[in-house]
Amino acid sequence: RAKGDGWTGAATVQGLDRADFRASQVILSGSGRITPGQFGATLTFDAEGLQPTDAALGAALGSFVSGNAILIRRQGDAGLSLSRLTLTGQDYSASVTGGRIAGLDESFAMTGTVAAELADLSRFGPLADLPLGGAAKTTFSGRLEPLTGAYNLILQADGQDMRMGQPMIDAVLRGAAKLTADLVRDASGTKVNSASISANSLSANAQGALSRDATDLTAQLRFADLSVLGGGLGGTITADARMIGPFASANLQATANGQGLR
Repeated sequence: RAKGDGWTGAATVQGLDRADFRASQVILSGSGRITPGQFGATLTFDAEGLQPTDAALGAALGSFVSGNAILIRRQGDAGLSLSRLTLTGQDYSASVTGGRIAGLDESFAMTGTVAAELADLSRFGPLADLPLGGAAKTTFSGRLEPLTGAYNLILQADGQDMRMGQPMIDAVLRGAAKLTADLVRDASGTKVNSASISANSLSANAQGALSRDATDLTAQLRFADLSVLGGGLGGTITADARMIGPFASANLQATANGQGLR
């Protein structure tokens, strides 16, 4: 319904039934303004009784999802501004701020900041085919080009009691864990400007470049207490490593020093 330069609209779908997806109800409502040179919309959506035929997707998605979005399209700009997008489901939520989806001339590049809270990672285990567990909060910002695969991203993740079904890795991740990364990918490969992990008694950093033809990646690692790994291990170890050469046959060089090892 339109009145002046404003508009409102609503739609409800009951009993959505597709070969690969079912939903008992989907509700979409919106409002906005259409003025010379600009279109704006505020949208709200709610979906219930979600049943994908893919069981793993169903476990991750949950039975309901809701959210809202604010969109703006301006004349002369081939892109779409996404000033806000929120998404809430069972045990998870996500938001996008300052987002923009560019036009074809920029390979539909997407920019903005994404924040997500995952209260129960086990629901994503079937998708990853791993017995995941724990919780995590993540943020990443930058630019992604879906058509070319290029990206420039800064990532931060904070986890609590994360698990993936490998005893030693799970032991390291017990308690609080933090991961950061600054990554750039283009036609020449992936550049790791910086990457770090801090978890339990482990701290590690890495930087360098990865590509099929030429890889040069260095890393520094410190384990303050190997006993967290179990199995009667103990002591402290520090190590420096370098991977260099074509990725598939890269040469790995490493030096390590230990104290009180057992």
